[in-house]
Formats: sequence, C-alpha cells, structure tokens
Amino acid sequence: MKGLKASWRAVLIKITGNRSLVRLALLAALMIGIVILYQVASRRELTFETIEQIVTLDVFKQWQDKEPGLLIIAGPDDLAEAEQFITSEALLALSHLDFTTHLAIIAFRGWIPTGGGFVRIEHVRHQGNEISIYAQTTLNNPLGGGPAVETSPYHLIKMSKAELEKSSFTFNLFFGGIRPVTSVSHEVP
Repeated sequence: MKGLKASWRAVLIKITGNRSLVRLALLAALMIGIVILYQVASRRELTFETIEQIVTLDVFKQWQDKEPGLLIIAGPDDLAEAEQFITSEALLALSHLDFTTHLAIIAFRGWIPTGGGFVRIEHVRHQGNEISIYAQTTLNNPLGGGPAVETSPYHLIKMSKAELEKSSFTFNLFFGGIRPVTSVSHEVP
C-alpha cells in the first residue's frame, strides 16, 4: 500500500509539473500570436499612381549606379536632384504635383548591360516609421530586342501624404527578397 501511495504521489507530481510546462508553453504561444497580430494589424497598404515607368536610353539621364536606388521627392526642393535622372515629361508632371498633399518615389533598377529590363512597383506598405516598397524587376525587355547599351530602368510613382504622419521615414526597396536592396531616410513634411 505504501508503494502504491508513493507511485501515485510521483505520478501526481509528474502531471502537475507537466501541466505547468504546458501552461507556460501555451502562454508563450499566446504572447507570440499577439505580437504577430499587432504587427500585421499595424501594417497598412498604401495606394499609389504611376507617373512614369521607363527604360531610358539617354545616358545623361540615368541613375549613375550599378546598384538599385531610391529617390524620395517630398517637396519642391527635391526636384533638382530628381531632374538629372528622369525624362522631361516626368519632370513636368512632378512640377505640377501638390507637395502639400503628395510625395513621389523613384525606384531605380541600377545599370544593366542588356539594354532592356524594367522595374515595377507592386506594393507600398507603411508600418511605424518605415515605408516598404516592393518591386519586381527583369534583366531583359519583356517585348524582346533592345540596344546593347547599359540602361537604368525606373518606376516613378506618386502617393498621398494623407495616410502618413509628418515624420522622418526609412524607405526600404525590396526586389523579391526578405532584405531590402537599398534604404533611404527622408523627412516627409
């Protein structure tokens, strides 16, 4: 009888100990779930419109880097920097943009030797002080052919500032990966 009581006591201690571990594991899983839900809920998809999506052959109007780039145009003062990389049509569109209500973003693919290819922004997401730009790229022109010169495709978009608070943001450009290919910090007045 004493042996049976001792066995039950051992089993009871073992079950109680396991219950504590199960409760702790459930609590940890619940906390992780809450954090993930908060992050997903605080991430917002932002709307945008294309101003220009082009592969320019003008070597004087190209992004001068082989690496991808981002240019944020949040006010009239940013136009001078953008002017050296975009077409006159895009510059005209930007000069008519109301920077009190809108900003523009240029995603550059970087120089590619094939004479073609493109970059296409597909999604823009805002979370906290980060704005993530998700784009797709190709090395070759989907229409085929193209000159054998280095080109630098870009996609120029505009978006409303109404969905953003006035703040300094980090803009991250993604080309299909989980890490940004480039990041830029910029004040959005």
